[in-house]
Amino acid sequence: MRMVNINDVYKKIFDSYPNVKIEDHIKKLIELDYFYPYNSTFYCITNTVNKSFEYVSKNFTACTGLYREAMLNGGMDYFWSLFHPEDIQLWLKSLQELMVFTMTELNDEQ
Repeated sequence: MRMVNINDVYKKIFDSYPNVKIEDHIKKLIELDYFYPYNSTFYCITNTVNKSFEYVSKNFTACTGLYREAMLNGGMDYFWSLFHPEDIQLWLKSLQELMVFTMTELNDEQ
């Protein structure tokens, strides 16, 4: 099996979309979080390579009762440690189905 450097893969993807500036999108999401009202939803910006969270929205604590700082400091390993063992496979299956759907059912415009 040939090993591929994940950074090279991401570079190739982002090079294929030269006008996309992910940093600008992330910055706007963070800026907008200030204006969002407190409600029952939250979002996280993940760095899957490092298994960390780049940002956790302000509603996280209100929605979950958990501390944003714990998510930011502990990353995905911390988040996953909160899952009940029986729920992990369901979570992974849901993510897999979502990825398959977005890769096979949606065109570039969608």
